[in-house]
Amino acid sequence: MIVAVRDAALTGAVAALCVVSAAPLWAQATPYAASSPLGICCHSGSAVRVSLDTAPGLLRTARLMAAHDDMPAVWRRFVVRTHSVAGDWRRPQAAATNREGLVLAEGGQTAGKWRLWGQAAFAKQHESDVQWRNQSIASLTSAYVWADSVGGTFRSDRLGLAAAIISPSWRGFTVALPVDYGLGQGARRNDPRPLFRRRVAELSPSIRWQRGAHQLGLGAMIGWHREDLEIGGGTTTEVPVVFRLRGISTFDRTQLISAERALLGGVMGGHGGYAWRSARWQIATGATIRVEQDSVRDGIASPVSGGHSRRVRGDLRAAIRRQGGASGGELDLLAKQETLRGRDPVFIAVNATAEGRQLHASASWWRGTERVRAPWSASMDVALHTFVARDVAAETRWQATRIPLTLRGGRRWQRTDHGWVAELGVTHHAVTNTARVAARPTRLTPVLVDADYAVAAIPATGGQFMLAWDRLHGGQLASRLSLVGASQQSRGVLFDGRRGLAAHTFTLALEVF
Repeated sequence: MIVAVRDAALTGAVAALCVVSAAPLWAQATPYAASSPLGICCHSGSAVRVSLDTAPGLLRTARLMAAHDDMPAVWRRFVVRTHSVAGDWRRPQAAATNREGLVLAEGGQTAGKWRLWGQAAFAKQHESDVQWRNQSIASLTSAYVWADSVGGTFRSDRLGLAAAIISPSWRGFTVALPVDYGLGQGARRNDPRPLFRRRVAELSPSIRWQRGAHQLGLGAMIGWHREDLEIGGGTTTEVPVVFRLRGISTFDRTQLISAERALLGGVMGGHGGYAWRSARWQIATGATIRVEQDSVRDGIASPVSGGHSRRVRGDLRAAIRRQGGASGGELDLLAKQETLRGRDPVFIAVNATAEGRQLHASASWWRGTERVRAPWSASMDVALHTFVARDVAAETRWQATRIPLTLRGGRRWQRTDHGWVAELGVTHHAVTNTARVAARPTRLTPVLVDADYAVAAIPATGGQFMLAWDRLHGGQLASRLSLVGASQQSRGVLFDGRRGLAAHTFTLALEVF
């Protein structure tokens, strides 16, 4: 998908949300999964300096590729990156350590009056000590998950491909057709050796109309994804016990030699946006509505229903920027909401529900006319993130509201053809509106419910940094080597009795343009 392109064009500092713990955008979930408000925000995003700075084109952030005509005529980037996340402050179905190596190539150029864009990426991932999850990702796809109590290390490979074609302007109208495709597979190293294979495809046609300083864009999205799961076939003499999770604590279990499961899903939605630009001011706003549905099928020869899930998400975003002269600044506002409802295969009724709501504001300032090469910069992010989970059969419900606040400052030292960049930031996560009820606890209540509630309902403090060296050629960024890190430490005693939990993330990347 055109994920890295959009990220490069974002105008605000990366929000203090689930950046370090987010799922990969391709082959693990659908393109919007990593920014889902259903993901509990336990960590803070690291400081990031954009590679390519453009106007706050929220038409692009809404996946309206038709608004990419203000990008350079030729732009290419090659990235080699290693990323590591570790720590015991994590959700119970997340890995204790997650190491990933990524190679990515992307670029765009004009072909006559047409614009072409493409991206290819390959990643290898190593997840250690994964518990209660036998598939690619637990919390952002189906509400019904296969699991066992063994746990172990997953290794996976992922490939992401994307392409887009953007038409020439005709009477102010521009049309774009981007296509995203991802595939991945992974397996645990120990018995009963669960294996998953996942494929994702999404089409996002859009149209943009421009008249003078005004732009208006509309688009649609339609997608498909499938995940095939296998379990068993190991060398152990014991018959494994497999759990079918049907809520945050409801489950059934069985002993089996081997089994297969298929998760089939689709997505439909739409988005729109408006932008206005003058010599020194830019204003943009965008909205997205998205509906995803999944159906689980257990068995191949005689398949039976394993549950149905439906997720509805809506996003609203607005930004205003002033630039030129001695300094510039930007204000970015974001509101997101997503609900999940899972229909149980046994009760034939809704049993698992979840709701995530997020409000986020980001203010940034830089000195100089160009943000990419600003000698001084500063930003502040604040968010209000509420998460609610419910299991009807188990009469279990918990909720928590996190309020992360991040302050960052940056300095750039410029030489003739290269420069050094340093950024430092501090983060504090306040917590309010916490509640937990478990009227009919099960064996998995302390394992999944209490542990999940504990990491979401504890305040934390942390810091982050970025060090980078970049080289310029002809006044443009030619290459960059960067090291980004962040660390978070929980404060006080968690609900389940743990204390002093921490999470650390590091990213080392080389970019060549």
